Amino acid sequence: MKSTSGFRKKDGFLIKKLPAVFLLFSVLLLPAYAQTEKEDSFVIKGKDGLYFKVPSDMPIIERGGTILPQPTDEYLIEKIKDLTGRVDGLGTKLDELIRKMDLLAEELERFEEQLPPEPAEKGKKESP
Repeated sequence: MKSTSGFRKKDGFLIKKLPAVFLLFSVLLLPAYAQTEKEDSFVIKGKDGLYFKVPSDMPIIERGGTILPQPTDEYLIEKIKDLTGRVDGLGTKLDELIRKMDLLAEELERFEEQLPPEPAEKGKKESP
């Protein structure tokens, strides 16, 4: 009887094809996301009569009596930290899903072991 214990133990079909699937979805969804992001990315924000065209989530701050948008390096650092946190969270979720898939594969294998053997077809001998 075939063993179905784990997705990594066999030829790794799922693990080998997963990056290709992500790449395909990225390529297909990127134009729609880019178009939406381009339309909504910049807004005009004002404070005390000064107006700035900045990304919609960039704050206008006051430093040393000067009103200005948050410096780009600080803004990008915040964005990268947020993105890193999201990627770490997705990695944790992916690890959990792989663990669950392995547990399901083990459970399936135990279930298959409990099944009675399949009857031999007429005219064919049972293999040892």
